[in-house]
Amino acid sequence: MFMLPLKILTLLLFFCLTFPHISSSTSTSSGGDDATVCIIGSGIGGSSVAHFLRQYSTNHHPKILIFERHAIVGGRMATVTIGGDAFEAGASILHPKNYHASNYTDLLNLTGKIPSSSESSISLGIWDGNGFVVKTLNANSNWGIVNKIVSFFNGIYLFMRYGFSLVKNGRVCGRYSE
Repeated sequence: MFMLPLKILTLLLFFCLTFPHISSSTSTSSGGDDATVCIIGSGIGGSSVAHFLRQYSTNHHPKILIFERHAIVGGRMATVTIGGDAFEAGASILHPKNYHASNYTDLLNLTGKIPSSSESSISLGIWDGNGFVVKTLNANSNWGIVNKIVSFFNGIYLFMRYGFSLVKNGRVCGRYSE
């Protein structure tokens, strides 16, 4: 139901950005001190685009409009509170090999959080909104052998559930992260 208008809107946006001379009949020839840039979404991508446009734009005062459907900045990098407990939802982890995100966090003097041994766990769960669809065993043991045994059984469980697709996914992700 939403797909057709969304596809039309996407195509319209694509053509307006691809062929700017068609839609710029009211532009000024003064060098563009009144340039307006619209950014959809205030997640890490939209926020960084706004920052770098403001920082490195040849236009000294670009007008930047960010359209966000939620009342907070951050996009999918957010926390949700369920039953009084805060959970990280969506993209809450930045991979250290993500060059641009790492440099962006350094630029803004943001600090990363490395979980303590009591917070870190080898447990995994997939929540569908009503309950856990998949939940692996949890082991917070100081004994390395116990953690290895639990990890082994979790691996067998996930292999029985998903087969070789996890192995294929690991290979593809490994290729792109190098």
